[in-house]
Amino acid sequence: MVRLTVDLIAKSSEREDLSVCRNLTVLYLYDNRITRMCDLGSAPKLTHLYLQNNCISRMENLSNLPRLSKLIVVVEGLERLTELRELHVEKQRLPPGEKLLLEPRTLLGLAASLRVLNINQNNVDDISDLDVLQELTHFSAADNKLHDIE
Repeated sequence: MVRLTVDLIAKSSEREDLSVCRNLTVLYLYDNRITRMCDLGSAPKLTHLYLQNNCISRMENLSNLPRLSKLIVVVEGLERLTELRELHVEKQRLPPGEKLLLEPRTLLGLAASLRVLNINQNNVDDISDLDVLQELTHFSAADNKLHDIE
């Protein structure tokens, strides 16, 4: 068994792989200063990946993680994208019983610019927080768990 330490992560990020951790299933990398993700394809058993509170601007090769069932990423600064017109977050691979949540701070930041929002197939059961999106002209929420749309 390989013990995952800060030194190993540092060495792995220099080589841009985690090949020594072939049986890795859960990886916590939140609250760091990570700016880009290495190819995690060498950890094909990875099921949970926690990346919130980093500085990641682009993620690639997630398709190399066939067992990934939980991905936690907070796109920092989304609320400051005052010109963002479209946001498509449909079909997130959420574990059973979990739903997509949009942070109220982010919604307020996008309120004056967002025109298109697609949240299809995300187990969403309440859209009342979206009422702040005053410029929204196209909204898609098909295949969710909505009971009331007031």
